[in-house]
Amino acid sequence: MRTVLTACVASVSLIATSPPVFAADMPVKAPPIIAPVWSWAGFYVGANAGVARSRTESGTYNGFLFPAILTTDPGGGLLLIPGTVGPLPASSGHDTSWLAGGQAGYLWQRDRVVFGVEADAVGTGLNGGASATATRFPGTTAAETVTVAYSTDIDWMVSIRGRLGYAADRLLLYVTGGGAFARINAGGTTTVTFGPGILVPAPGTYSLTSANTVARFGWTVGAGLEWAKSAAWRFGVEYRHTDFGRLTSTFQIPDGLGGIFATGTVNTRITVDQVTARANWAFAPR
Repeated sequence: MRTVLTACVASVSLIATSPPVFAADMPVKAPPIIAPVWSWAGFYVGANAGVARSRTESGTYNGFLFPAILTTDPGGGLLLIPGTVGPLPASSGHDTSWLAGGQAGYLWQRDRVVFGVEADAVGTGLNGGASATATRFPGTTAAETVTVAYSTDIDWMVSIRGRLGYAADRLLLYVTGGGAFARINAGGTTTVTFGPGILVPAPGTYSLTSANTVARFGWTVGAGLEWAKSAAWRFGVEYRHTDFGRLTSTFQIPDGLGGIFATGTVNTRITVDQVTARANWAFAPR
């Protein structure tokens, strides 16, 4: 009994002399470290290069196509056939070429949502066009053929667009859209071929060319992605579709005698699809 009492007294003395332990002295688990979202905000400038494919779609034309001809009839006499009205069918054509230029813009960021505005300008080698052919008296010596080749060459394009994207850290996925502007060299070359049985005009081929340079407004939409290699350098790829609407092209039909038999117009729709690689330099990066 005395031994047990002595042990209890010793335990109480040890507790009394020990310093008190408070909750504040207990070890606290450190809060998790949350990596900051990569910032895409700010000004940037860059360059781009890629390929583009244009499509030219011409509508139908109905009007004077075939000049009057003097030929021989089956009995050996002379036969005068007046000029007639004929149709040119609708047609389409493609051209694929390079494009290169630069861009500049500004981005804002809210959490992972990135939005902003961008302007770009590119030069192109697109020489698009379409052609349509009509024939009178096919398979005879008095055959006449009229071929109109429409040209829609694009020298350069400019766009001003909005951008909206999602930032997955250093990867930015975005859509873009806005207005577009282009310089287009439009025109047409008309070729008339008279068969060997035609006396006047003389058998052969005659051509007339008309051309004019026009400025066209349109719209453009697309999507792309960018990757931030460093705080300043960003690389990406972008696809866009651009529609410049319908353009009125003029063509002249030769009469084979050194003059113009008729003048016609046709509505031509021009669209461009492009894929570009992009490199941007960000000012005042994070």
